[in-house]
Amino acid sequence: MSPTVTEQSDALTGTLQDWTNSVCVATFVWTDALPNAERSGVCQSSNHDAIFVGEYSSDFARNSELTFMPQLRYYASAQNADGQQIVLWAAIKDDLQPLTRFGFIILAVNER
Repeated sequence: MSPTVTEQSDALTGTLQDWTNSVCVATFVWTDALPNAERSGVCQSSNHDAIFVGEYSSDFARNSELTFMPQLRYYASAQNADGQQIVLWAAIKDDLQPLTRFGFIILAVNER
């Protein structure tokens, strides 16, 4: 079972640029890649896999994303100061590990 928005770390630090710089080797680009996100983007990890970033207003919207992106096996999640749930999705857990220093929690999709 995944944490709810209110159970996420309340010690989120850094900015979107800090977070993407910590996990991406290529430039982060805003796209419409995640249909359930309020805003979404993508970049490339050091393993040459895509890392998707989404901003969600609910756990339901976040969990619904898995219908469209079954290859994403891990996610790093935290709530920003505006109450939006920030989620970075990846196929490989190690790609997301640097985000823990900013207050993100990393979970396997099957733990949601």
